Amino acid sequence: NVEKAWVTLGDGRRIMVQGGEYGYNVASIDGVNYKHTDLLNSQQNGPDKVRVEQYKELIQRGNRVAPILITKGDQGKWDVFDGDHRLEAFKQLGHDLVPTLSKDSASSDQMKAYDEATSRNQATIEKMMAKQSK
Repeated sequence: NVEKAWVTLGDGRRIMVQGGEYGYNVASIDGVNYKHTDLLNSQQNGPDKVRVEQYKELIQRGNRVAPILITKGDQGKWDVFDGDHRLEAFKQLGHDLVPTLSKDSASSDQMKAYDEATSRNQATIEKMMAKQSK
């Protein structure tokens, strides 16, 4: 008996997913791996609220946000290695699935692309902050 549900992706698309032993999971959509937020363990207690708001604005503006870097955790879950603020932003915006990258199995090219994406996100946030302070 496989459970099915509709979920909302980070970019607003809604898709049907099937449930597994540890919750809903989607392997890959358009070359990006997604995990259900229930499967991710944040390693940070109380992420910086200002940072979360900045990522929420980035997501709402339609900017592509770097995936959440994860490592294999316990009991079928994943630990967030980097991306707690992005994860919290997606959750607050009501997204069920978030883009992820497994640090355990990422290639050097994927890690390079990840570093570039996080740098782009930071640069965009800095530009947004500069405009707001004017």
